[in-house]
Parts: sequence; C-alpha cells; structure tokens
Amino acid sequence: MIVAIGLALILKGCGAVVPSTVAKLDQFSPLTVDPAGLEVALDIPDGLDLSAGSEVLRLSAVQKLTGEHASAQFVLQRRDQIAGAPPADGRMAFYRIAPADRARMRALQARIRQMEMQDEADLDGSLGIAIEGCIRGAGPTDGARGSIWLRVEPDGQFLPLIRRGRVSTLFEDEPLERCGI
Repeated sequence: MIVAIGLALILKGCGAVVPSTVAKLDQFSPLTVDPAGLEVALDIPDGLDLSAGSEVLRLSAVQKLTGEHASAQFVLQRRDQIAGAPPADGRMAFYRIAPADRARMRALQARIRQMEMQDEADLDGSLGIAIEGCIRGAGPTDGARGSIWLRVEPDGQFLPLIRRGRVSTLFEDEPLERCGI
C-alpha cells in the first residue's frame, strides 16, 4: 500500500522537514499500527491556536482496477499534557485518536488489509491528519515558528517531522481566521 502521511498543516516546500523522520515513516504501516499509539504533538507560537473541531485523521484506500474504496475519518482528541513530550519553544498541544474511534479504525484497517490481499499492486492508500490554525489576540509575530512531532506506537518516542517551520509554511500559506469565528 502506498501511504502518504499528509498533514494538512505542512510539507509543501517546507525546508524544516526532518529527513530522518521521513525515512522512518517509510517503514510505518497505517494498516498494522495500533490506533492508540498514533499521536501528534505541535509546538504552537504565541498568537496562534488550533481550531477546535477541525482535528481529524483520515485513512483511505482504493482498488484502482475495481474502484472499490474504503475510507473514514476519525476524531483527534486534544490533550494538553503527556508523558515523554518533546521540548517546546511555545505552547504544546497533543492529539490522539479518540478512544471511541479506535475500534472503528481497527475495523477499517482490517477491511483495507483484505482489499490489499486481493491485489496489492492495484491499491492506493493514504493517511492524513488535518488540524486548522486560528489567530488569537494580535496573532503570531512575523517569522513565528512552530514544530510538529509524530508518535506511531504506544509510549514510543516522538519523532520530529517539522522543526521550527515558519507558521506560514505550516499552514500552507492559507490566511488564518480569528479563533472562535
């Protein structure tokens, strides 16, 4: 299965991407990972926050020959503190798949694995995380930076995906709205 870890926050032309983490993620299988172990950590600069209710993980696959597809999105639950947290320059936010969605994700993983066994060469898939940003107060300063880490196993180490990337790059140069609008 071809997997694209696409965080809607990042990656387009971002020079702050950590190549060693990208290489480790090449070994990662979204079809066998324990949903309880997937976590995202964000270092958020002052003046920026994350829009409540926008946080989702999407897993999808399609058989190219038959058109059969399977996909779903899962709620990411925000937590403010966590053991083993990476170092922060600003305020940290942590997300994990909501406990109520984990069984549903496991069922989708099993369904996609069955599709993969039918004809692996004809299956395309993706795993993506979307979290929208918003502005608080005067907003982030020019040149404000943030970082993103991923953890793919329970109690595993957080892997740095983006180190001190510009806020404009993290949010793909999308204009940010004020929080709560």
